Amino acid sequence: MPALTRSKERLHEGEDSSTRRCVRRVTVSHMKAVVLTGTGGSEMLEYRDVPTPAPGPGEVLVRLHASAVNNTDIAFRQNWYAKDVRVPWPRIQGAGGVGTIDGVGDGVNSRRSGERVIVDPFLRRPAATVEKSLVTLMGSTDVDGCFAEFVVVSGENAVAVSPDVPVAEAACLPTAYQTAEEMQLRAGVTAGQTVLVTGASGGVGRANVELAAMRGARVFAVAGRDKHDLVRAAGAAVVIQRDGSGSPEDFPAFDAVLDVTGGPMMQTWLESIVLGGVYVTAGAIAGWETKIDLRTVIYNDLRIIGQQVARPSALVNLASYAGAGLLHPHVAAIFPLASMKEAQARFVEKDFVGKIVIDIDGSAAAR
Repeated sequence: MPALTRSKERLHEGEDSSTRRCVRRVTVSHMKAVVLTGTGGSEMLEYRDVPTPAPGPGEVLVRLHASAVNNTDIAFRQNWYAKDVRVPWPRIQGAGGVGTIDGVGDGVNSRRSGERVIVDPFLRRPAATVEKSLVTLMGSTDVDGCFAEFVVVSGENAVAVSPDVPVAEAACLPTAYQTAEEMQLRAGVTAGQTVLVTGASGGVGRANVELAAMRGARVFAVAGRDKHDLVRAAGAAVVIQRDGSGSPEDFPAFDAVLDVTGGPMMQTWLESIVLGGVYVTAGAIAGWETKIDLRTVIYNDLRIIGQQVARPSALVNLASYAGAGLLHPHVAAIFPLASMKEAQARFVEKDFVGKIVIDIDGSAAAR
């Protein structure tokens, strides 16, 4: 950790202790971070010293304990999203993490100092509906993320979480579990429903299995054969081979399909949804382009929902579930921050179930 130099805490004349302008005046010259120097392969990732950010009005400085690798980190590095995105390089990736508030800016309650928090990576327009709220995702475009020792976020993006939740598990909740929780909310998953989850061995997919089972739904999950046991352990009643072999008649009628794979199986899954059911997509790792028969959608009164952003309450929900012991994200592997290249290489191999966690200060490995 870098050396910290803090001035003594001082109350400004006429101010209450709960509204002091800054709990800690933090002076940290540099911190360790993994920076992305441009789009391309893992050679574009560098572990080095960078200036430490300072909190402004309404912001908090979070000393990070751990983060996790997500599909968005790989996609952004490889420039999957757009060919003409202009990004000021270098950029610190890492869509969310867990840490402790180390300092606050003007307007933030001083009592938040020392609070264990999960960093919500979705930056939103406060007055917009959830579907129109996204400004950007931390670690993508022009906002630094959590592959570093410190990060600055707005107070609203620092969500309190119980210190009883293991660091490695808490690090899994931003992005992947947020996306899954939002998928559940948009689909209206409830007890007694039958739900199909694709990509069930990955971060979002396994989270969907856990969350749907927690809600009392009967979960059918799609995963590779070597991962079936771990997916069942997450709460799946039935696991379907990843190639989806079989016709729609071989599957039950699903109230909802929660899909992160896309590709050629989309029409098969649509044909397996009940009248008035819902298909929610938040990814397309099996292919962006697909062919569907619109008669399936029209004459079965189906809803197709695309999802990019999660509402603020999704992460609050997850922190509550984890704090109550209802949710235990599966940690497949833990890598130190300095081994980011190896961590992302392991992520790309897709030979694991759950999440790959980045241990920033050594606390995740102590799980």
